[in-house]
Amino acid sequence: MNDIILSPIPMSQFERFIKDAVREANASTIKESEPEPSDRLNVDQACQLLNRTRSWLFKKTMLKEIPYSKFGSRLVFSRKDLQAWMEQRTVPVLNPADVMSDRLAASAKRKRS
Repeated sequence: MNDIILSPIPMSQFERFIKDAVREANASTIKESEPEPSDRLNVDQACQLLNRTRSWLFKKTMLKEIPYSKFGSRLVFSRKDLQAWMEQRTVPVLNPADVMSDRLAASAKRKRS
């Protein structure tokens, strides 16, 4: 059987031990969640999300090439719509060696024909 040895400790140290144990138990069970960002963006926030200038954004809205809405006379953007729009236009980065091997293979096929 386990032998338990009790030794006197100061009350302040005991309180600190209990507080630390409770804090540690709460941290493992309750996850602090960050507030979800708003879906509605103004022009400056949309520029920051897209990493573009205001003039670029205004040009894209004028040409109706980017999803936007109007609230009165103000432009309003949806974070989800802009992220989906960016995802549709994202091109995978190709490895230069792969590009060269594809070109060589295509060239070899043309020469055989």
